Amino acid sequence: MHSLEIRPVTHADLSAVLDVYRQCEDFLALGPEPAASMEMVLRDIETSQRDGGRFCGILGADGSMVGIVDFVPNGLEGDPHLAFLSLLMIAAPYRNQGIGQAVVALIEDEIERNPQVTTIFAGVQVNNPQALRFWERNGYRIVGGPELQPDGTTTFRLQKSASGGATGGSIRRIQGEAAIRGRQPNPRSPNRRNTTMLHRILRIALIILDAFLALTALEGGIALLAGLNAPPPELLNGLFFGSYLIPGLSLVLIVGGCALAAAILLLRRHTMGALVALHPV
Repeated sequence: MHSLEIRPVTHADLSAVLDVYRQCEDFLALGPEPAASMEMVLRDIETSQRDGGRFCGILGADGSMVGIVDFVPNGLEGDPHLAFLSLLMIAAPYRNQGIGQAVVALIEDEIERNPQVTTIFAGVQVNNPQALRFWERNGYRIVGGPELQPDGTTTFRLQKSASGGATGGSIRRIQGEAAIRGRQPNPRSPNRRNTTMLHRILRIALIILDAFLALTALEGGIALLAGLNAPPPELLNGLFFGSYLIPGLSLVLIVGGCALAAAILLLRRHTMGALVALHPV
């Protein structure tokens, strides 16, 4: 059982918020700014105020701040039926104690107080598999992405139906109605819509490039194996192989195979498509 209080941060909380950010630099290291700073905190709060979410501190039984949570309770992308849980950070000393799961349950309960909300979204960076497993354990599933964000990170979009579940512990309900936000971009903003279009363009470009690479690698590899227009064998002097068998197989199986797999995954919108496409051979 957890006795927690979740409330919007105030100016007096800024130092405590910064301490939480510093204890979450393992998460920040996955993005463009690996080191926490007061400038980062203030920028997040400013973005929050502009986008209309609730940026809250998570307080333990002794009143100390153990984490940060941020969510848009409704009106995501201008739709009153959609909510967005955009950020959850638990300070390192308080992890693996069930706090994160309890906070998610409380936020979901708070969101579901509005009967209009039918769907809750969340965002997870593609290079954070531990966070992805956490959200999946809490009932969220990937419905979009990988998607490039304005800050340079790439995220999956997750979704869960609002169904009115119970909280995971003894937790005081959220206090106040402060309009504040976190680090995952709000999809209703013009910047998010622009990056969604950019993501689609990049996905199509990657499919074309990977398909072209697969075809040329297969063609070149087969040509090497068949001895068609192959360079003179003398060029292999001093190398580990005396024929073009190994280079030809490598070109077909490794280069061509990986490029073909990436193109297929991207076409099927698989979550690993972009990772395979961008992984160096």
